[in-house]
Amino acid sequence: MTKDIMQRIALRTVELLNDQLRQGIDSDGKRYSYSTKPFVRPLGRLRNYKQLAKRGEISLFTAKRSGNLWIYVKGGYRAYRAMTGRDPDGDFLTYSGRMLQAMGGRALNDKNAQVFLADPQAARQVFWLNFSGAGKSRKVWKFFNLTKENEEKLAKEAAGMITTESLNNIIS
Repeated sequence: MTKDIMQRIALRTVELLNDQLRQGIDSDGKRYSYSTKPFVRPLGRLRNYKQLAKRGEISLFTAKRSGNLWIYVKGGYRAYRAMTGRDPDGDFLTYSGRMLQAMGGRALNDKNAQVFLADPQAARQVFWLNFSGAGKSRKVWKFFNLTKENEEKLAKEAAGMITTESLNNIIS
């Protein structure tokens, strides 16, 4: 193959990874879901916290040392996303968009391509999420690999990129 073909394969891999995230499926083809395990966090910018407390969705308490207001979210991170106006059943791994914007693809040579992250913080996030697990529960989000279906799709597309001209270049 040529370096140009490898570059196109790398960029197509990035597109397929982003498609998988939009569809909400991991590299094993399983649907993503946010945790429903209760957790504690600082109040932050949660605007309607008094109404949420009245409805029983959160509990409020004050930290002994700092005096800051904290919340106990009974429905887990899934419920917290809904409280903050985010989609609890979609929009996976795109809170700021920074991590996926940093993802790119490049040809290393005529035989190898690479998907990379240009931002070091984004690279750390991918490591935590995809390999070591995120949060106290160490939940792993297997998103940095293609599904079998997308691997097959990429292989067919790559085979189609090889033209008579590129075959002649490889042979000669």
